[in-house]
Amino acid sequence: MSGKYSFDLRSAERRRSLPGKIIVGQKENEGVKHVMLKFLAYVLFHRERLQIEPRLPDETIPFEPDVIQLDYSLRPSLWIECGECSVGKLHKLAVKAPEAEIWVVKCSPVDAQNLYHAMEHEELRRNHYGIVGLDPAMFDEM
Repeated sequence: MSGKYSFDLRSAERRRSLPGKIIVGQKENEGVKHVMLKFLAYVLFHRERLQIEPRLPDETIPFEPDVIQLDYSLRPSLWIECGECSVGKLHKLAVKAPEAEIWVVKCSPVDAQNLYHAMEHEELRRNHYGIVGLDPAMFDEM
């Protein structure tokens, strides 16, 4: 890893408790924007057992998740990709982890729309994927 970023969290909602602190690692080939996308994905989708970039126990899945939740049998139940993600990878993820919700978090609505059109062009199943496009001004400020 080339860096670690620490975030202190607090939730005003009692029903949505967040951990007090999370640490997001930055790999050598990642920029700060990718770190922020992983952090925001964690906060947006927070639930029990959500993890950032863990090693998967299932060797049949050849990808490393940005953010993931494993079920009690250690199979992905939620898989979140952040930033750049090819349509081919999304299709393979749907095949390798058919029970998982698959989401992609992008820096802007334009990036999200471009991915949506690429997925449409490749005829990926619409109801199997979700895409989040963040407000670019808010994202850049963070």
